Amino acid sequence: MSRHATGSQREPTDHRRETAITPEYKELVAEAEAVVEAYSPEEAVELTDEDGVHFVDVRERYELAAGMVRGGIHAPIGRLETHLDPNSPHYKDEFDDAAGLVFYCASGSRSALAARRAQQLGLERVAHLEGGFSAWVVAGGPTQVFDAPERT
Repeated sequence: MSRHATGSQREPTDHRRETAITPEYKELVAEAEAVVEAYSPEEAVELTDEDGVHFVDVRERYELAAGMVRGGIHAPIGRLETHLDPNSPHYKDEFDDAAGLVFYCASGSRSALAARRAQQLGLERVAHLEGGFSAWVVAGGPTQVFDAPERT
C-alpha cells in the first residue's frame, strides 16, 4: 500500500524493496552454474566449427551493438521459451539441426540461467560461456555485427 493509503509519514530510505525475494538472483545463478556445463572462452572458440553447435545470444537487442558471436542466434532471455519451442509461432528454425547449444550473455550470469532453463525444457546438450561475450572478445573469438531482421 502507498503511504497515502495507510496514513504513514515515513520517508523511504532506499529504493529497494523491503522484502527480498527468495531465492535471490545470485543464488539462482549459483544453482544454475552448479548443474550447467560451462565452457571457457578458449574451449568455446574450439566449438565454432563443430557441426550442429549453435551459440545463442540471450542479451537484449540494444546490447547487440557491441557485436555477437559469429553465426550466433539471437534469442533474448525474456522470450527464450518461445524461441526454443517448435510449437511456438516464434520458434527459431535455426534450432532444427542443433546438436548442442552454448548460451552466452554479456558476462555469464544470464547465460547460466538460460542454459538451466533449456535443460528444464528437456534439451540435453546445453552449456554456457563463462565470462560471456566480453570474455569471448578478449579471447579472440570470431564476432560479427548484428544483422537485425526487418520487423514484419
